[in-house]
Amino acid sequence: MQGLQYQVDKEPLLNIPLVDTDDKAIKKKIIHCVDDLLQLYPVRDTALFSGRKNIENNILYLEREINKLVYELYGLTAEEIAIVEKNS
Repeated sequence: MQGLQYQVDKEPLLNIPLVDTDDKAIKKKIIHCVDDLLQLYPVRDTALFSGRKNIENNILYLEREINKLVYELYGLTAEEIAIVEKNS
């Protein structure tokens, strides 16, 4: 905080390890999952209770698939994945 305003220093942001890949298959899978999620979220909010659980299960599945792809991109080990998932 700087007075009543938040101060964001660029240095910590520059140290975030962002990954880029040329693997078109992984990119395509992530895009497909995100597109599906974007279609499911609004439907879930208006679904009847009986259908909402199925939609929520589909959302959880897609979110897990995205997580797996990101773990693969970053080359995380099983131990590192366990740490990430424990803290999420």
